[in-house]
Formats: sequence, C-alpha cells, structure tokens
Amino acid sequence: MRALSAPPLLLLVFTLALAGCRFGIGNDYAVTVTWLINGTAPSAELCRAQGVDRIRFTVHGPGKERALYADCEEQVLLESDGYYYGGFVSTRSFEYDTRYRYSVEMLDRQGNVVQNSGYSDTFEVSWGDELPWVLIPLELFSPEGTLAGVKGQWTFDRNKADAAACAELGATTIAIDVASATDLDFEDSYEIVRADCATGSVTSDGPVLAEGEYLVRYVALNEEDDVVDEVVIMDTGRNRDLPLLHVVDAPGTLNILPIDFRL
Repeated sequence: MRALSAPPLLLLVFTLALAGCRFGIGNDYAVTVTWLINGTAPSAELCRAQGVDRIRFTVHGPGKERALYADCEEQVLLESDGYYYGGFVSTRSFEYDTRYRYSVEMLDRQGNVVQNSGYSDTFEVSWGDELPWVLIPLELFSPEGTLAGVKGQWTFDRNKADAAACAELGATTIAIDVASATDLDFEDSYEIVRADCATGSVTSDGPVLAEGEYLVRYVALNEEDDVVDEVVIMDTGRNRDLPLLHVVDAPGTLNILPIDFRL
C-alpha cells in the first residue's frame, strides 16, 4: 500500500455510549483504531460509494460495555509503517495487564453494520509496550464499482495467443483477479473480468472497479473452471519481490501490464 498525500488530521468528535462518563475505567494508555476500504485509507467519496458512514469501536469488557464512533473518512498516520489509515486514537482509558474484549464495525447511515465489515478480538498491553497500541485494521474489500475499466493482454512463450497454445496449457479462459493491497497471497481475491484464452486480450465492458489500491494477477482456467496457471503482476522497480500496486483513484481504464504464460 502506498502512502497517501497527507491531509490535515481532523479533530475527532467521539460519541460516548455512556453519556457523561469516561470511556473506560483506566488511564494507563490509549489504543489506535484503524480501518481500510479496498486497501486504502478511505476518502469521503469512497466511504459514500461503499455505503459506510461511521466506524464503531466497542469495548465489551471487562466492566460495562462502552463505544466510540468516528466518521469513515477520518485518518491517522502510523509511525510504524509511514502510511495513512482510516483511524483515530482513543482517550487514555485502559489499564496495563488487563485483557479487553472489543469489536470494530463499519456502519451505514441508519446505524446498521455493513455486510462483511466487522471483527472481534482481544488486546492486552503491558508497561514498556509501544504506545499508542495499534489494533488490527478492519478492512472492507468490495472492489466491484463504476470508477474504472480494466484492460489486459497475454501471450504464450512470447508468441501471440491462439487455440493451439491454449490447448497445450490446458486453458480455455483467462481471468483477471484483483486483491487488496494488503492481501499479498490473494486469499480474498475477486475476479473482475474474463475472456476466451485464444483472444489474447480482454477489455471490460465499461467501468468495473471501485476506488482502491489493488494487486492483480492473470489466471488461466480449464473447461471446469479449475486453475491451470496464474501469473501475478510484480513490481519491476525497487520492490521486485513484491506485487505491483495498482492505484484506482480517478475515472478511466486500468491498463494492466501484459504477461507471458510459459508452456
């Protein structure tokens, strides 16, 4: 994930679930709550496009349940990696050596939890740990959208694609998958477009991608839709061991680098 341009950090107005009370019962340390949408710190436009209005951070215990809320587009810079995330730093409301149960959720304008946008976990911090304590980022991955189209090309042993080459590979279809910039192993990838293997190229029928920062791979599939080969688009610059980051932040077409399947 690339570092975004640094907007001025906004003052966060927290809504306490217990009006007139402190958020917690301790005062040793604060925590940093973070989130992403499609691999990036979300803008107000991306939040609206994904139907996300606010983020809710709830501490379920020990003690009484209490919650903090922040606008989806709020951002925080993490010194650990130099990147901006959606996020905020809580008040100093937690005690050392106490295990807290918590959840982080994305909410729509009606206060409902957006589908596939929440998680629960625990944290416990001791004296000497790095502070503020950064919680696991919540990420909503929903790449299908109307901001940008996709175009890609492929060859076989540096020769033009044809039926014979496809048959030798055992492929009938070539698909293009995208994954979040945080998903280096494509564990939660999404097929964005596909075409007949012998065509050698594919262009989406209009915009298909939402705003985000993506990793991309070509996938060769047989008649049963089983994977017979795949090629991840890798960075050709300083980060040669990492997949290339594809940033979609304006209308247009994402021109994916052509790849060569080896027979």
